[in-house]
Amino acid sequence: MTKLSVIIPVYNAAALVGRCLDSLLSQGVEMEIVCVNDGSTDGTAAILDRYAAQFAHVCVVHQANAGVSAARNAGLDVARGEYVMFADADDYVEAGSLPPLMAELAAHEPLDLLVTSLKVISRSGHTQTNPTRAFFGTTNSEFVEYEAGHSQGCLQFNGPWGKFFRRALIETRGDEPLRFDPRLPFGEDQVFNYTYYLRCQRVLASTTAMYVYELNFESITARFHGQATFDCLNKITTAKLLFYNTPDGTPNDALTPTQQKARRAVLSYRLSLLSYQPYGLYRNGVGKNGGVNCCGSNSWTNTGAAFPLRGTTKSPTGCPARCAA
Repeated sequence: MTKLSVIIPVYNAAALVGRCLDSLLSQGVEMEIVCVNDGSTDGTAAILDRYAAQFAHVCVVHQANAGVSAARNAGLDVARGEYVMFADADDYVEAGSLPPLMAELAAHEPLDLLVTSLKVISRSGHTQTNPTRAFFGTTNSEFVEYEAGHSQGCLQFNGPWGKFFRRALIETRGDEPLRFDPRLPFGEDQVFNYTYYLRCQRVLASTTAMYVYELNFESITARFHGQATFDCLNKITTAKLLFYNTPDGTPNDALTPTQQKARRAVLSYRLSLLSYQPYGLYRNGVGKNGGVNCCGSNSWTNTGAAFPLRGTTKSPTGCPARCAA
């Protein structure tokens, strides 16, 4: 069995998908690369087919445009690796980062989840590393305590990239395989992740920065979806609260102070959105995670507060007023 499958949903990424694929192919690691062309109209399909013809371990799935969730799900349907990693076509993997991660994986197997540090490149070209504290745990309660110790909304845990998921846990645990919900206009990755996290026992967090996440604000086109927005936020916060409130069956009043703080932050985030319009949201299938402000930091990550909201003059991290305009 192939050790690693990398799933890449691709839509109109002719200018950048080659960089993403080259960054993976240059790692010298045995892997399967599954590219899902989600109805591209800009020549992306031909580029992907050329890579598939040149490299036997690159396969391409072509489908009508259905959004990033459906594209990732199509990748999961054909992936055969023991572990699954997700990447976006306009991001890439740091040179030489996969071999040491595969070595860490081998030293701690079997693992349910491997989380890595993340590099974020802002629109201005500034690079910021979102570090992950080194961690190894063998129970879900240990993982909950570790994750809750990070700032809420941390890209390492919210986004699907920069981590290895054990495919058997995705496919066989529960009544049906775990998949991204294509009905959600945003936040489908957080719902997927935190539902998966409930299944995890053996978790490794590495300080190695593998994934390079490049912000692309021009692609963030959707801001507010009315009732659909609140339905999505409900699903996100419900998934997170389940994760924080049920570590190995521990009742709420037995949560640690760190877990209680994380739970309060999630509830505060949910309540704040009952009164204010959130910004930085993105349409399913179009663009990047909008929870990062123009300063290149995640505006509600560092404080446990909400995204920049209408009527505010600054984001919680001190970003200029244009982030909330």
